[in-house]
Amino acid sequence: MRQDVKINFKGYKLLLNFTKYQNNGNIAIRAIDVEDGCPFMTVSTNIDETLLEDEVAIKDWSENYGILVALVTQGIIENPHRYVPAGHVKIPICRLREEGVDITTEEMDAQMRAEEHTADNVDYE
Repeated sequence: MRQDVKINFKGYKLLLNFTKYQNNGNIAIRAIDVEDGCPFMTVSTNIDETLLEDEVAIKDWSENYGILVALVTQGIIENPHRYVPAGHVKIPICRLREEGVDITTEEMDAQMRAEEHTADNVDYE
């Protein structure tokens, strides 16, 4: 199983914990807030289909919206290679990258400052 890895998401420093769903062995990913150690979100979702060993179903709707892009741009997963319909959403199925990027706290702080700077310069007209 993949080692835990740190990411930045919407200004939060998160630790991704990789485990498996008990019913079918699909990859499960939980995000823990690095600052206070509290659960932040469940990044993955389980589907009825048993996925390949390196595949993961990502929950990128509702409160998780944007996590797919964050995981791809930070080198944790590849772009979705297919989608599984489920109710009103299509669940992206992605492959885990062999070696994700585990960033240091300093790199995470720099990313957060860059995001804040970009947000400050957005023209909302």
